[in-house]
Amino acid sequence: LYSVISHDIKNPLYAIISFCELTKDKIKRGEYEKVAEYNKVIQLSAHNLYNLIINLLAWSRFHSGKMIARKETIDANSCINDTLKLLENSIKHKGINLSISKSEITLISADSNMLGTIIRNLISNAIKFTPANGSILIDSKIDGEKYFLLVTDSGVGMSSEDIHSILKSDRNQTSLGTDGESGTGLGLEIVKEFIRLHNGELFIESKLGVGSTFTVCLPLK
Repeated sequence: LYSVISHDIKNPLYAIISFCELTKDKIKRGEYEKVAEYNKVIQLSAHNLYNLIINLLAWSRFHSGKMIARKETIDANSCINDTLKLLENSIKHKGINLSISKSEITLISADSNMLGTIIRNLISNAIKFTPANGSILIDSKIDGEKYFLLVTDSGVGMSSEDIHSILKSDRNQTSLGTDGESGTGLGLEIVKEFIRLHNGELFIESKLGVGSTFTVCLPLK
């Protein structure tokens, strides 16, 4: 795990440092189109590094036994909107078509930081495994006393064995994304643990070469 983490920290840091140096040179030459291009790479690298560090902190706190769900009444739609702002550049970078269908009833009882982390990891995962010009649908609804969040992508999909391994295994599952994105597998582990702390459930439907749907089910109270 530590070797994977060190690799995933080193790569975006190296990209940020390298492209900062290149940007300085292009500014001196007045090549501002290249500056804008390099800036996008720096933003994406910094965002990937941010995601990794946030997941590491959450994973560390959870395994130290110091993390509990501090529930309050929050607006789930606001959590989705805030997450999409963070991931906007990654979505644009791949030319992904994003569709959103959100429930009008949005007030739920949850830990806002945990819910934000759940949403961010699921959407980041969808982006990672969706090819360029693919599509992602984010849907949410209230059914009875439960809140459902669905993230559907037109990505590479998974086998039934992969799904079983993600849902039942305590080991980190990871593979390269469609643009060569690496990962530690911590994201989905954290999603599972945070959902469990809310007495919720995670469901996965997927077909190889077609795409996947991750469904989070949380009790409203």
